[in-house]
Amino acid sequence: NKQFKDITSIATYIKRCQEIWERLFVELLSDVVGGLLFGPAMLFSMFEFSMQFDMDTLPEKKTQFYPPWRTRLRLILSTISRFIPSLNNIKSDIFTEHDLKKRLLQIKEIVDDNEDINQINSNDILVKLIYADVLEKIESNIPYLLKLFNKDNFNEENFFNNINVLNTRLQNGIPPNIIDELN
Repeated sequence: NKQFKDITSIATYIKRCQEIWERLFVELLSDVVGGLLFGPAMLFSMFEFSMQFDMDTLPEKKTQFYPPWRTRLRLILSTISRFIPSLNNIKSDIFTEHDLKKRLLQIKEIVDDNEDINQINSNDILVKLIYADVLEKIESNIPYLLKLFNKDNFNEENFFNNINVLNTRLQNGIPPNIIDELN
């Protein structure tokens, strides 16, 4: 098979599989952990960073099997949505702050496009299989990670109230770290 032309032995094949699996796993797991630790801040940060690159760069040898930015955004959004379920319905009334809603709609539009998955599925069978396995392993362990990071105690309503207060502070030139409440 032409896709395996540079693999000359079983040992080389296993090493290639390990290299692909490790790279994808490390990058994608770090996104999940970042999403759990930093919540939407991780999502917005990754969104801003990803806008500087091609959203669908394939995980292949020349990119050192780096996952596509679209995949990373999708995984972070999916992770955060597990403890902020309202993110699954961005048009909800809970999103009173216009800029937040606009940004989330942009992210949702990007992650709803499956171009990254389509390209991976049609490009390299080995990467396709490993990619699917890594995503399944990570996503199936998110409930465990949520418990590990104690996200069961997260209060979604307080989160949105705090976001609105933070936005009001920033719009009025008030530093976000002031302890006093706005009147």
